[in-house]
This record gives sequence, C-alpha cells and structure tokens, in this order.
Amino acid sequence: MIIFTLSCNDKEKLDKELARLRYNYATTNDKTFLEKAYKLLNDNEYFDKEIVNQKNLDFVFPIYFYLEKFSELEVLIEESKGLDDFTRKYSLNLITAYSHYKEGDLSKAEKRIKQNIEILSSESSLNPQDSILLVDLYKMKVHTNNYEDLINEVDSLIREDTLNSELFYRKILIPEINEYKNALPEYISNRLTSIPLYETNNSGGSN
Repeated sequence: MIIFTLSCNDKEKLDKELARLRYNYATTNDKTFLEKAYKLLNDNEYFDKEIVNQKNLDFVFPIYFYLEKFSELEVLIEESKGLDDFTRKYSLNLITAYSHYKEGDLSKAEKRIKQNIEILSSESSLNPQDSILLVDLYKMKVHTNNYEDLINEVDSLIREDTLNSELFYRKILIPEINEYKNALPEYISNRLTSIPLYETNNSGGSN
C-alpha cells in the first residue's frame, strides 16, 4: 500500500482515495473497502494532523461506524472542534445508540435514538425545505415505530406536504427507509417488528 504524507497535495490525494473506497463500499457493501480505508487513515497518521470536520465527516464517519469501531469514532467526534453543534450531537447519539444495541441495552439505545428524533424534528421544522433532514428523521423512526405505522405516516405526509412532491416520497424517502432497515445489523434488526417491505411502485397507500 502506498503511504501518503500529509502535505497539501498528498492530503488531497488521500482524501480522494478515502472517498473512492467509501464509494466502493456503498455500491458493493463489501467491508474490505472500509478496512482498507481504515488502514490508510492509520498508516498515514491522518488524525495526528487533521480533525474531523464538516468537510471530511462524510467519508470518515462511515469507515469507523460500519466497521463498528464505535469507541474510536466517539473520541474523534468528541475531540473535534470542526463540527457544528447539530452534527456533533446527532453523530454522538447515533454512535452511542448502536454501541448500546450491540451490548444488548435496548432502553439506553432507544433513549439516544429518541434524542436524535427530537433533534431532527426540530431542525426539520426550522428548515422544512431540507429533504435530507426528513430522510434522516424517518431512518431514526425505523428504530421506534412499527414499520406499517411508519409507512402510513409517510402516506399522510404525501397528502399534506406542499414542499416535497409525491415523487420524492415514493422514489426517495420510502426506498431510503427500506434500504436503512435492510442494512441494520442483526443485533438491531432482530428487535424490530418483522413486516414485509412496502412496494415502492405502489401508487396507493400501504399494503
């Protein structure tokens, strides 16, 4: 493996390589790409000269999170001075929730998930045009809501929402909910109500 030094040019190369490995994982679900990215970060002592910030979080976070290196990721987020308050709180709640799920402490895990639901609900109210917040909100609700009830709630939003089109809900939000639900590790998914996934090409209500 090539070891990048962290000059400005080489840091840019490293960031691009990390982003490439993250993309490869996202398209294949092969954790080998994340393991290579994790090794690349550590071989190059990335965090000796860099902090987690709004710019690099998108590719740093998944590397640690999906490899379930929750303790290491928590330290990186807590020590970072490059994240806004919303991102820091949301990220730490998610990390801690998954850690509790893995340990089998459901009540502590759900407490953190519910805190994220409150944070996202508040942010979504302040920024109703931000559809990404809405997607993240309903991903969190996968943990706390019966799946059928969740889809019924989305159907209600379709009728009431004046900002997002029905296409957004049918082709983006519902598929994102399904993808998130399907990708949950067994120590979480086994605790969720097992209900068949909603047919995203259905033009009516839930099945």
